[in-house]
Order: sequence, then structure tokens, then C-alpha cells
Amino acid sequence: MQTPIPHNLEGPLVCRVTSAAIHLQRYSFRGLSLLARDADLSPSTLSRLVHGDGNPSYRLVVQLTEAVERELGRHIDPRDLIAVNGRFLTPYICDLMHCRGCLPECALDEFGDRTEKYRDVQSGEWVMDQYPKGYPAGKERRGN
Repeated sequence: MQTPIPHNLEGPLVCRVTSAAIHLQRYSFRGLSLLARDADLSPSTLSRLVHGDGNPSYRLVVQLTEAVERELGRHIDPRDLIAVNGRFLTPYICDLMHCRGCLPECALDEFGDRTEKYRDVQSGEWVMDQYPKGYPAGKERRGN
């Protein structure tokens, strides 16, 4: 049975840690399981967070943020990884990660053409891999 997304007065928590991990060499292979280990979390806990299940504790968010910071070599605000209603402080993930501008692998189909949801998205101007243009306003359920 799936736990519903926790809502506060403004909307659901949206996690874009997978989009951050795409930018970090250490997580290019065995990405989330290695990130979970680095953050001292179980892989299932991180998976639930990424998929919008449950309500993460402050401690979990800090552990995850610190693991990403160690790989980045600088501090970031946790609200750039997990934000209410997907309103991240730094809108584009490439700006957060100091990337010159890229697109995730999921932006291209098997022929190298842009997928529909990335058709109008410029390199470096995507919010997160699941929602390149940002989390849809008024969205009540998670989706991939």
C-alpha cells in the first residue's frame, strides 16, 4: 500500500536529489544506492523520498544534503533539493550544481531526438528530470 504524499498548507514536498546526483561523478554508477550509503540512509528510505512517499525528517534532509555537499565541495541550501510544491530556491538544477548547461539522458529518446516533455527545454534550463519545466501547479499526486 502506498503512503499518500504529505501535504502542508502549500502543497507536497518535491525531491530532486536524482537530478543533483546526475551532476556528480561519484553517483554516475550505482547512483542512489551509493548516495544512500553516503548519507547513512537505507536505499529504501531514499527511494521513498525520491518517489514522494512519506514525510522526511529534518535529520534525513540534513544527512542527504551533507552527502551532496561533500561531493560538490561547497554548501547548498536543503530547499534546493527538497522543496514545498517544487519551489526550489535555485530554479534550474544546472545552476545549483555549477554545470555549464546539460540535459539528462531521459531528455532524448532511443534515436537521439528530444522526448516530448523536453521539446521546449534548453540545455541547462531544466528544474528536475521528472518535471523539466517545474512541478505542475496544483498537482496533487506524484507522477513520473
